[in-house]
Parts: sequence; C-alpha cells; structure tokens
Amino acid sequence: MSKFWAAASSDEESSSSSDGSSSSSSGSSVGGGNVGGGRGENKWVMESDSDSEESVRVVKSAKTRAFETFEAHVTALRNAMKIHDHPKLMNEFESLTKAMTKSSKVFESQGGIPRFLVRILCDLEDFV
Repeated sequence: MSKFWAAASSDEESSSSSDGSSSSSSGSSVGGGNVGGGRGENKWVMESDSDSEESVRVVKSAKTRAFETFEAHVTALRNAMKIHDHPKLMNEFESLTKAMTKSSKVFESQGGIPRFLVRILCDLEDFV
C-alpha cells in the first residue's frame, strides 16, 4: 500500500522499511504532531476550526449582489466628484460600465436600468 494513504498507526511499520529521508519526516509527524492523539486516525485529517462554525454563510441573489456592486461604485464616483479626483473617477466609471454589462440579465428582469444609475450618469455628465 502507498505510504501516502496509510493510516497513522501503520506509519510506524512502513517507516522502518523505507529510506532514511522519508522516515525522518514521518517520524516527526507520528511523534507528537498526530491530530488524533494516537487513536489510529488518518494523519492528513485536520481538526475543524471554531471560526468556521461561528461564521454563517449568507446566500445572496444575483440581483442583490449586482445592486450592492452598483451602490459601491456610485458612492465611489460621488466621492471622486467631490474631491475632483479625475483618475479615480475614470477608473470607477470603467468598473461601473463593466459591472453594468455583466449584469444585463438583471436589468432585463427588473424592467430596465435603475433610476440611481441613470441619475449618477447624468450627474457625471454635468460634472465633466
């Protein structure tokens, strides 16, 4: 059987018959670094983190994700207009247009481009 697939208990038997370089690496993992504490568990199995149990995964619809992206770009555009940061204004405008082309299906299902996007485009035209 391959040494990779062997359980932690059979590592001791296979390490005695293998060459010196691999026995030193497997000996260090069997000595005290075994996750299962010598209960015969697989040495490649990791304990689950408590952080992953505490965080709850939030599922958002495509419409919600698109509108959050648009709102973030609109606020960045308004901030750039306030401080007259033209390079940032151009970058945000390009990223907004890319996001709008990506979410064309959302626009079709909602009946057109949302009013706040039309408003920011008109304000941007007046600003330039």
